[in-house]
Amino acid sequence: MANFAQALTLLNDFNISNIEYLGIQRKFFPKWEGWDIIDNYQIPEYKLVSDFYNVFFWSKLKGDLIYNQDLANLLFIFSITNGKRKTIDKLDRVFGTYSNGVMNNDLVSRINSSDINFLFMYMYAELCEFCIMLDKKKDFCKLLKIYNSFVSN
Repeated sequence: MANFAQALTLLNDFNISNIEYLGIQRKFFPKWEGWDIIDNYQIPEYKLVSDFYNVFFWSKLKGDLIYNQDLANLLFIFSITNGKRKTIDKLDRVFGTYSNGVMNNDLVSRINSSDINFLFMYMYAELCEFCIMLDKKKDFCKLLKIYNSFVSN
């Protein structure tokens, strides 16, 4: 099973500023409690970041139920950059299913019984296309790091 703490380490490469903190963008999550701390020129506790990502992304993807850590990491990053619904829609496209934007047990089962190499490469290619389209060079470099760790295993 995939481990949330390991996936969370990928966030260390994300920006830190008054509009984004470790990938949490103020325009999308303006009510996140960390902004009040940042606005007072302090650093939020890491647990605040961890809890945010666990609630809004990892648990929604049922990351703990995905067998392959590298694939879970990729889906986690994909959902942060593209949104959870788009991530699940891409998976539905691969499997010919319709989950209405919600990761259900059937989709998790299909992920776990699929050709992990194919699924990883498909999602990776989709994410690279997104980063290139938006000229997100830094995000693209992060993806290369994830890819290299996957293919070297």
